[in-house]
Amino acid sequence: MRRPDNLDRARAACATQEVVDQFYTLLDGTLEALGLKDKPSQIYNCDETGFAMERGPDTSTTSPGSSTTSSIPLAAAQPSTSSTTSTTTCTCTCSLHRQPTPEEHPLVAEGLIPRDLAALLPPIQRRPVRRLPVAARVITASEYEHQYLKTVEKERAGNAERQRRAALKRQREMERAAVEETIEAVIPDVGTTTSDSGNTISPSLCDSSGAPAAEAGHLPVPPPIPSAILQPPATPSAAPPACRQRFQPPARRTHPTPSALSDTTTGPASSNASTTTPPPPPPPPPRGKSTSRP
Repeated sequence: MRRPDNLDRARAACATQEVVDQFYTLLDGTLEALGLKDKPSQIYNCDETGFAMERGPDTSTTSPGSSTTSSIPLAAAQPSTSSTTSTTTCTCTCSLHRQPTPEEHPLVAEGLIPRDLAALLPPIQRRPVRRLPVAARVITASEYEHQYLKTVEKERAGNAERQRRAALKRQREMERAAVEETIEAVIPDVGTTTSDSGNTISPSLCDSSGAPAAEAGHLPVPPPIPSAILQPPATPSAAPPACRQRFQPPARRTHPTPSALSDTTTGPASSNASTTTPPPPPPPPPRGKSTSRP
């Protein structure tokens, strides 16, 4: 005998859950039909017989503590082992497109409920379970044509972009080859010339192995430029004119220092002319007062 696997256990659990749901639905419908939904004291007994209905099947039991006889449904009178075994093999013989008759109901076919209670069952709500939910829709011919045209247009745009990139790459390769040919043609003439400073350019055109730089794939290295050419000549800072010295702060006025005075007294005449600074002009007269005499 084959051992039950997970699939069998899942099927048994689904069947059990379906039977339990149908039983509680049947119970609610029966209570509403009998008018006992709001009277729980008339439904339950204190013993272990389960539910006690005023109208039930032919099965009758007697309570252990009393001599009264109460009728209970067949599902409550059956033992738990038999009900569990019957629920695992519960199959529906009715069609999926019509409502089953009381005789075809799975609860009646398995003997879980009597036939007179099956008439009170509500319609069975069949919920199909999708293991792989996929939203499928039938497209029209115009939609298919539109999708096809969009795909073709996207492919054409991709091909045009690839061709443009390939042409640009070929053009760059041609330009690079032309530059290399020009360098190879100019290198022999450059190797025999010398710069103005007397430096020979030919040693700089060879790599460490002694081969020409053009053959090794390097460009010729020009001779170093003297630093005196790159740096501009230093221009001496001219002293401000005498007319603007009065407006400068006192710290920036050009007064002769003691060292400058000593140089002017001991140095030659040429140095005196270059280092001696003119004396500052007299301060302007105060405003509002006249210096002229009558």
